[in-house]
Amino acid sequence: MKFMDVLKQQREEAAPYMKVGFARKVQSFPGRIEKWVDTWPNSESATDIIRCSGLYYMCPREFVLNYWRPEANNSFDFNSYLRMGVGTYLHSFLQDVILGISGVLYGNWASSDESTVRGFMPDPEKQLDAFVQQRPLPYKYVEDRVWDEHSRLRGHTDGIIDKARFEMFCELVKDGCEWQDILPKLGELKPLSSGSSLLEIKTTSSRLLGNINSQSDIAGYYQMQAVAYQKLKGIDSTVFWYFERNDLASKTIMHEYSESWWDEIKKKVDTVWTAIRDHKLPDSFMKCVSSTDARAKKCVHAETCWKPPLGPDAMEEFVATCKAAQPEREWLDLSSWGPL
Repeated sequence: MKFMDVLKQQREEAAPYMKVGFARKVQSFPGRIEKWVDTWPNSESATDIIRCSGLYYMCPREFVLNYWRPEANNSFDFNSYLRMGVGTYLHSFLQDVILGISGVLYGNWASSDESTVRGFMPDPEKQLDAFVQQRPLPYKYVEDRVWDEHSRLRGHTDGIIDKARFEMFCELVKDGCEWQDILPKLGELKPLSSGSSLLEIKTTSSRLLGNINSQSDIAGYYQMQAVAYQKLKGIDSTVFWYFERNDLASKTIMHEYSESWWDEIKKKVDTVWTAIRDHKLPDSFMKCVSSTDARAKKCVHAETCWKPPLGPDAMEEFVATCKAAQPEREWLDLSSWGPL
């Protein structure tokens, strides 16, 4: 077949698509993707743990109902997935490259040979060389898991910052010290000699970033999460590093431990596990005041919660029904559970 005949055949094959406005279909593709992602199935929430990152918005009634009768209840739209993906990459880049190579990030480092070392990045120069040359990185930061058996609080911190190294690093850079000369100077300091701070990396909008200038400006849901980690890790401060999503301007804020936030956490945790232990549906910390609230309309447990509310006798029957429907499930033994 001649070359011109091949082109003619390709044009003929493409003609049906062009006739219906293929270019317009291309332009509408982002909107179609968003609509398609909206049809994806919901994810499930954990039934037997409380995530530190979700403490602030957790509704005890929803948690209790979901414990007895789990249902997929977390939905995300396309933009949310994008923000999550960008946030995930930002965390990795800051941990594995910026903070790891700077010598201030402490924790577990998994190497390409599948071994793990706890401390500072074992070979920052090797890591930097691999990054600059766009080769696979030899080290990856492994975030510390946080878990408390009694409260059943779980989560993971973004990192641990060595205070002494952090302070010296800032001074050395201010004085114009070259990158290759900084690490030997930091290495003279004993690890965690003057204490440590937890790290939280957050992305936000330009409007919100401009309004964050002190601890009191940090959103309540982030403060509650930070205090939970501080209490469970025994570290009384957190460095928040905020990044604006558009031009990636950033800002760091120090957050100190607050006993009042921990009291709030204890009350919420006690409400949940006491209600499950006693087969009750709690009224404290309700996130909705009626079945017509925006949150109630989206809640998969709204009908059970509101129409009508479950009284003591009905709750016992509800629990019995849920247990009968899940004969293979291992239920928590909370018979000896007591308040925090």
